[in-house]
Amino acid sequence: MKKLLVIIISASVICAAAPTGDLDLLAGCIDGSGADDLLSMIAVGAAILNRVECGGLPDSVIQNAESLGIAPSPSPSPMAKFAAGLALSGVDPTSGAIHAYARGAEPDFADFTLVTRRFAFAR
Repeated sequence: MKKLLVIIISASVICAAAPTGDLDLLAGCIDGSGADDLLSMIAVGAAILNRVECGGLPDSVIQNAESLGIAPSPSPSPMAKFAAGLALSGVDPTSGAIHAYARGAEPDFADFTLVTRRFAFAR
């Protein structure tokens, strides 16, 4: 059984680690996804960032969010900013997933790396 270790650190430290524009854009995408718990929020942010780094997919946060069906929120919540900061700092509970599916819409053939209440993530 895999165990997840969660370390809570100051949001101001996370926010200082990434440029404000990147943080706000990713946070807006996280809010736009409808994720409503911290694990799902971090996972959505990580999946978007994994897509940016993956060859053969768009190389911008906004294009990858849109390809996942996410419309960014213009004013992200503090929790989404915190989750975006964690994702930008390298926290990835999805183990490298580049696909995110709404629960109930996930394909049968996918090898899921993380399943939360609202999302399923796959490589």
